[in-house]
Amino acid sequence: PEFTKDKGRIPLCLEATKKIVSEIGDTTAVFALICGPFTLAMHLAGSSFLTGMIENPDYAKELLAYCSGISMKMSEWYLETGAHAVAVVDPMTSQISPRHFKRFVTPTIEPLVNAVHERGGIITLFCCGNATKNIELMMQCRPDGIAFDEQVDLAMVAGLADKYNVCFEGNMALTTTLLFGSPEECVKEAAERIAIGGKRGYILSPGCDLPFDTPFYNLEAVGNYVQDGVVPEKNSGFLSLEEALKQCADSEEEDDDVKTEDGKIFIEIVTLDSEGCAPCQYMVESVRSVEPLFNGRIIWRETLIKSLSGIRRTQKLGVSTLPTMLINNEVVFDNIVPTKEELCAEINKRLK
Repeated sequence: PEFTKDKGRIPLCLEATKKIVSEIGDTTAVFALICGPFTLAMHLAGSSFLTGMIENPDYAKELLAYCSGISMKMSEWYLETGAHAVAVVDPMTSQISPRHFKRFVTPTIEPLVNAVHERGGIITLFCCGNATKNIELMMQCRPDGIAFDEQVDLAMVAGLADKYNVCFEGNMALTTTLLFGSPEECVKEAAERIAIGGKRGYILSPGCDLPFDTPFYNLEAVGNYVQDGVVPEKNSGFLSLEEALKQCADSEEEDDDVKTEDGKIFIEIVTLDSEGCAPCQYMVESVRSVEPLFNGRIIWRETLIKSLSGIRRTQKLGVSTLPTMLINNEVVFDNIVPTKEELCAEINKRLK
């Protein structure tokens, strides 16, 4: 159907943005987040779109051009509400090579950036996961800023930001610091980030969406430190991450290895949360899609790092990037969503 502002949840989103702008817009920048063209194309065409770019590049470009047009419309409607900045959230671009980014993503982002600038708006680009290989290409699209998660090296980005005169935003750890750390640990990490990012063009922020249960006192501690230099009391009574993990271990609340019988394998997907993280979602779906082909010989689970037991599990496995897929406790796909053929090949190799 024709994409108009009166359909679905769009009116609700626009009305909510107007209210936010009227309440805090005179003192605080209001960012309107939209789904980026590449990730939107995957949502519409399915995970096969990744291989489809190679097998049918003309179709891929046609779909991406359509999605870029949708992003332009959403940007225009959000700017009409008084929002100051449009944040283009395109997490699935972490799954492709710089060559494919330049060929397929850049032509969809550049006109979007120009459209926002023509309307007097500010535009930023965000990619979650280990987007290191494409950070410079994101900057070359000439946005006002880029954002990234904790898997990307802040010092590296700071150097590129100075080269391209682009703001950069990130990248405090979501779970190990803001969710489970103490106010003192949160302020310590904030100070470390600011020391690296500096005070020219750097916006201190979480690396991605805050987990729902992130304590307000941790966020307040960071805000008070950044704005007024207030450092929390060391004896404030909050558990450190190390103490919290020890309590978790003592209570035996831990995800253990799964022992499999002969002729079966165990697949584990370590994620932030497949319900809210697009690369995590597609990695989980890749396992779901092949499971019926192996007639009960696959046992699998998703391990979320939004719990203390999940953090302990990832430490035990030596997993450092998300999402990661392990087969029989061996890392096989690290921050890359496998195709159906690739995943089946790895499973068959182990099932012999």
